[in-house]
Amino acid sequence: MAYNANIPQPADKLSTSQPQILQNFQAIDTYTQVDHVALNAANQGKHKTATFPTAAAPAAAGAAEVGIYSANGPTSGVPELFVNKTAKQVPFTESLNAATGWTWLPSGIQIMWGTGVAHTPVVFPGGGFSTAAFSVNVTINDAAANMHFIEVVAGTLNAVGFDTRAYTRNGNAGTPAFYYIAIGY
Repeated sequence: MAYNANIPQPADKLSTSQPQILQNFQAIDTYTQVDHVALNAANQGKHKTATFPTAAAPAAAGAAEVGIYSANGPTSGVPELFVNKTAKQVPFTESLNAATGWTWLPSGIQIMWGTGVAHTPVVFPGGGFSTAAFSVNVTINDAAANMHFIEVVAGTLNAVGFDTRAYTRNGNAGTPAFYYIAIGY
């Protein structure tokens, strides 16, 4: 049953076009059943789910609009949800869920995390942030409880990584392991 946008015609009699009009109503009902609550249900007009076909190209969005679409993720290669926001395509469901990994927020901010050892440069996963790192937080992972203090070396935080140094309470250099979380875009 195909929808026919050209009925009824001005010269049509209702008895002639009635089957076509009925077919149109059936086509509209079939159309609205996809991802929507039924027309006569209490929540009519609402979505029960949203299904996005995988697009070959980003969805167009006007200057004052935001678009959401599905496309293969640049890293995962599988369908992910993207937000098209001011001409920036953000794969906000793509992530690397591992001990060293990353994820995107719909705003375009990226969060990365992992582990390191003091005095050894850390390289962010996946090549780092495309533009800049804003902040990194490090937390000691020292099972020996040696009372280490750790800091990010001033001036070393950039889009691809950072360096740290650590000291013990008595001032000696230490090499504790640490966890980090970094925010950038």
